[in-house]
Amino acid sequence: MKNKKQKLNTAYQNHLDILKAIGIVLLALPILSIIVIYYMLQADMYTEMIYYIFVVAVFGLLGGIIISVIASIKQNIADSINENLYAIWKYKPETIYNFYRKMCRRQSKTSFWNFTLCSLIILIISVIMILNIASHYLGIVFLFISIILLICGIYTLPYVQYLLLKFRTKIFGDAKEIIFSRSGIWYCGKVCFFGDNGITYHRVERKEIYGQDAIIFYYTKTRGFQQTAKELIIPVAPKMAYAADDLVAEFNRSDLLTKE
Repeated sequence: MKNKKQKLNTAYQNHLDILKAIGIVLLALPILSIIVIYYMLQADMYTEMIYYIFVVAVFGLLGGIIISVIASIKQNIADSINENLYAIWKYKPETIYNFYRKMCRRQSKTSFWNFTLCSLIILIISVIMILNIASHYLGIVFLFISIILLICGIYTLPYVQYLLLKFRTKIFGDAKEIIFSRSGIWYCGKVCFFGDNGITYHRVERKEIYGQDAIIFYYTKTRGFQQTAKELIIPVAPKMAYAADDLVAEFNRSDLLTKE
């Protein structure tokens, strides 16, 4: 079950490889643009097209730099997870889908209602401002803010998250595996990286949830001065039932964050 210092052929690494490839392509755009602009100037083609090509090149360069930096940071996290790897559990996607569908019916929609309430308040303010000639354009800005907040609220809905999981799985295969590392957990497109990003791991237990054998990781997410208790619930596939207790024991060790 335990493998160390190896190249992981996982959905997590596939994500990073694709991200790095996109960054390289965007960084290559300025070079291609310079070549195109050079030949256009040589042919005395002074058109608006040169300007548009130049703008695309600049944005491509900035996007490539940003994406490459993000990919580098994520790769460092992947390397840390790799070095402290404990186990990789393979799943049939339907196992994850069925579990998420059950969770959707019972998960809180507090974030959705908070976003919706804020969106409604700003919408009312925007309508009042739009009707006033002096604040008409500012009201339009508030209207866009209201729409953005509503979209954010819809995004937090459990069922929307479930649909997004299925979409990601079609592309990257997130729901086909779960990586357990003493540095963190890669699970369905999300990394819970212990000791970083404001996440403090506490303990894990195994119990039945909604008729499904599952393991629950308890951790705290810190944003500023606010600490929020969270849970990461992972279904135990029947073929991995024998290994669940060993995994729980491993992650409840007091020296969890100690690098081996």
